[in-house]
Amino acid sequence: MEYRVHMGILSPGRVYEMIIDAEVDVGEVTEVKFRWNNHIFNPIKPKYGAAKVELQRGKDMQLSVFCGRGNVWENAIQSVLPCQA
Repeated sequence: MEYRVHMGILSPGRVYEMIIDAEVDVGEVTEVKFRWNNHIFNPIKPKYGAAKVELQRGKDMQLSVFCGRGNVWENAIQSVLPCQA
């Protein structure tokens, strides 16, 4: 499934958050994927990425933290994996 977390201008260093009700138990999440779309032509062709994703499961409030590495071009998929301890 794909969820839109933000619609508007992305700014480096800013935090974006959203509550998502999956309605089903998705089990243990081992990877989060980040994709962005500009919706307008940008000749500079910027790259963005998710630096950190915190996922909290509702039934037991378990928190999983994922850390992104680098940035991706528009519509490319960034795999965001669990942070290393």
